[in-house]
Amino acid sequence: MSRFSSLAKSWKLRSISKRLAIDADRPLSLADIRHDSPYIKQQEAAERDLFDLIEADSSLKRVLAGHRASRAHLAKAYELLEAGGCGHWVAGHWVAASALAFPATLDFVLRHTIASPESININVISRVIQYFEHGESGALT
Repeated sequence: MSRFSSLAKSWKLRSISKRLAIDADRPLSLADIRHDSPYIKQQEAAERDLFDLIEADSSLKRVLAGHRASRAHLAKAYELLEAGGCGHWVAGHWVAASALAFPATLDFVLRHTIASPESININVISRVIQYFEHGESGALT
């Protein structure tokens, strides 16, 4: 990936993350639950943009292919990360989004969410948060 495309990806990820973070801690309304509120529509659009960004990146495509992961797997992983406590900012990263937007963290998350699609282990959540908190790079164990 060229330096320019890396910067463009970072800018897009930051922009999407800001949209995902808007009112993330607000209580849900009945309209939210029925999926017909403007807030939910904005969140769904931001999630689609995140998944488009992931699927357009060649290194992330390789990780997805290695796990035979689909967009549905990405959506489930994002949902589990947010519900598990990754829906917040750490060192400039909206963790739930950034965890899917880099090859090392995407691989780590998919290894755990595909194996157990209904829940995510607190150790996985803690490790992902720690990864961004400490500015790590490379594979996660």
